[in-house]
Amino acid sequence: YMAKILLTRGEIRSLASQFRAKDGTIIDGELSARVLPIQGTPHIIAIVRDLSYLRQTERALRESEKRYRNIFENSPVSLWEEDFSAVKAYLTSLEADGITDIPAYLRENVDAVKKCASLVKILDVNRATLSLFAVPKKEQIIGNLTQIFLPETYPVFAEQIIALWQQKRYFVVEQVEQTLTGQRIYARVSVSPAPGYEESLGRVFVSVQDMTVQVRAQQAIQKHNQELSLLNHIIAASALETDETPIFETACHELAQVFNASRAAVFIADEAMTSATLVAEYHDSGLSSIRGWHIPLQRNFIFRYLVAHQAPLLVGDIEKDARFAEYRSWLRKHHIGAFMLCPIIINGRIIGAMGVTTEIPRYFAAQDVNLLWSVADQISSVLTRIRLSAEHQRLVAAVEQIGESLIIADTDIRIVYVNPAFEKVTGYTRHEVVGESVNILYSADDTNWRERWHAVAAGQVWQGQVVTKTKDNARVIEDEMISPLRDRNQEIVGFVSVRRDITRELELENQYHQAQKMDAIGRLTSGVAHDFNNVLTAINGFAELMLRRLDPDDWEHSMVTGILKSGQRAAGLVRQLLLFSRKTTANPRVMDLNTTVTDMQKMLRRVIGENIEFNANLAADLWHIKADPAQIEQVIVNLVVNARDALPNGGHLFVQTVNQTIEPGYIRHDLEMPAGKYVLLSVADDGVGMPPSVLEHIFEPFFTTKEKGKGTGLGLATVYGIIHQHGGFITVDSEVGQGTTFNIYLPAIPDATPDVPAPREKPPREITDVSGTETILVVEDEIAVREMAVRGFQQAGYTVYSAANGLEGVSVAEEYLDRLDAVLTDVVMPKLNGKAMAEEIIKKRASIKILFMSGYLSDVVFDDSAVFGKMKLLEKPFSPADLLQFVRRGLDSP
Repeated sequence: YMAKILLTRGEIRSLASQFRAKDGTIIDGELSARVLPIQGTPHIIAIVRDLSYLRQTERALRESEKRYRNIFENSPVSLWEEDFSAVKAYLTSLEADGITDIPAYLRENVDAVKKCASLVKILDVNRATLSLFAVPKKEQIIGNLTQIFLPETYPVFAEQIIALWQQKRYFVVEQVEQTLTGQRIYARVSVSPAPGYEESLGRVFVSVQDMTVQVRAQQAIQKHNQELSLLNHIIAASALETDETPIFETACHELAQVFNASRAAVFIADEAMTSATLVAEYHDSGLSSIRGWHIPLQRNFIFRYLVAHQAPLLVGDIEKDARFAEYRSWLRKHHIGAFMLCPIIINGRIIGAMGVTTEIPRYFAAQDVNLLWSVADQISSVLTRIRLSAEHQRLVAAVEQIGESLIIADTDIRIVYVNPAFEKVTGYTRHEVVGESVNILYSADDTNWRERWHAVAAGQVWQGQVVTKTKDNARVIEDEMISPLRDRNQEIVGFVSVRRDITRELELENQYHQAQKMDAIGRLTSGVAHDFNNVLTAINGFAELMLRRLDPDDWEHSMVTGILKSGQRAAGLVRQLLLFSRKTTANPRVMDLNTTVTDMQKMLRRVIGENIEFNANLAADLWHIKADPAQIEQVIVNLVVNARDALPNGGHLFVQTVNQTIEPGYIRHDLEMPAGKYVLLSVADDGVGMPPSVLEHIFEPFFTTKEKGKGTGLGLATVYGIIHQHGGFITVDSEVGQGTTFNIYLPAIPDATPDVPAPREKPPREITDVSGTETILVVEDEIAVREMAVRGFQQAGYTVYSAANGLEGVSVAEEYLDRLDAVLTDVVMPKLNGKAMAEEIIKKRASIKILFMSGYLSDVVFDDSAVFGKMKLLEKPFSPADLLQFVRRGLDSP
């Protein structure tokens, strides 16, 4: 065969064939031969080259290629063969165009990176690649690399190109890609140029290792750590904060970070569940705050859903959810494309909600819901704790600030707690009584305290009034209620005592009762005095009329004289009663009490006698008072006489004046005095003193401890009436065998100047001839007084008409209107009083003289009316002579 070829062609070039070696071994070889004429004779020159090694190498390469292909195709890792030569050519052209920094250019120009991606030629991919990227056939992926790229892939791909451009032999990057079905893949990409292609980049091996499971596991771990961190931050905030708002703000911040949300917010509903308020939020810097936004809840779908289901509400896309059609404009305005809202529940009741929003639609996974639930549960727990703590603090504050004393004792009746009110009342500090038995708090004469506490130990509740003692052994009267303290099993574990100090209350109550009693006595006294004045007017008047008709030597004359003297003495007693009941008229002026006492000393020394030492201690710069000097003199005389009578065997009598400032809440002898400045007048003796039973009644009219006939019992009653009429107060301290001190507090006028006493008016000149011929109308409801007045006038020559009341007086006056010269009327009468009657008469005839008589001056209302502007008044009791003088003077006056 070879010879034939050789003869035909003249030569054989590189003919592969097998040859047998000398030892018979068949070897692969390559024959090259040519026919050459040598000296005219054709010769064959043949060269045989042994190809055994070459064939072995080729077979090895084929086996290697086969193995490579087997590995390539069957590798579990996605493998790619890619041609980057066009990319290099593109980059070279950029460099030629003047772009000197190719890496920087690629990092800054994503379009250039996309251009490079489109120039990459995929030579081959293995089956793992088809599986990973969900590609049925290689042709579908070999065509275009960019179809597996995501926007976030290009920055990482740029780093691959830069590494190849810089001729790095091997490098690894991690990037996100996608399958042809759109599923995201987290991949670790290894890039290495094939040997010999480092320069041209015509062949580059790329392996893509699917790290999705690992990445997602890592993301899950990171998310879990974030969740733990979120909850830990909330727990830490709740441990440090006692206010809800900072905790809400921490939760919002952490939720926004974990969910990558544009806004996180907390809403809290009011107690009535009528509205909710956005109390805390965290939002992106580009969004405006809606903190403080109020949401009406009655027709709000979202809160109705939360209340009805007590479960989270998830909205992945508000544009596609028909339930939010009416809210879309508001949601769009606040950049809300999706949201997740979870209720905050305390004790089975929704008190608010918390949630996150995103600007674009978002799918919320189950783990997202679980996380928000966890945060909401944590917030609920925190709120429960804070509110319980706040309630506890309020209870503690109430116990600490309550005005009542509170004592907690253990089952051994030993004190374990007392509140500040207890410390204030008793003077004990908490440390001084804790651990002590409660019996140290009761007065020594309270022998029933143990029985009370034992009754409470048996499960009863005891309440009543007790006498306790302070640290300095002062007696305190308290209302106490003792109750057992029980644990959850209703076992008694201690006792609680609540006490209210009623000492001052009882003092004020006693003061009130005393004031009521004195007021009632005063009213009774004034009424009796008024009636007595009418009776005495008649008795004394008729007695005087009888004396006019009796001869002085007649034995009946002395009897009637005795009647008249007794009546006059009774009239003096009535005047004292009126002083007590404050029914007399005072003429107050600014005066210096020291001057009054000084002026009276000579007279007072005569009153008390030589066996009593009199001492006056008068304060310098004594404040002035406004009072009736005559009545103050009467007070001093009455008190000095009373002190004298308490010193039957002689002794000491003291009169003292001093400035006194009373602070608010000052109480003395059950008497609470208004705060202010007072002048204190004290009259004291070291005489026999008085027991408490006497002190209770000393200011009552007709109460006296003196022997019969030595006292009327009106002296101190008169003092009491005068002092109270001047707006002052009187207290008395007395102890049997030690003496008595009367303290009189009169309101001071520190900066006033004493009034110059007006010159005393001369008593009106007595009219010798009181007879007359005028016509007088006498109006008086007391028959005896009316009859006495009528007879007195008639004896003096007057024409007299009479009436029993105001209405009758008007009628009689109208009948004799032209004849009347004067009307003498009582002030207080039934049907129509004297003032009203007089006004009616003056309307009809203004020239008639109106003359008044009264049992006490408080019956008369002084005003500027025509009647009282010229009023003339005769006080009862009066005699016929006084009456005739009064009327004659009234008739003769202009």
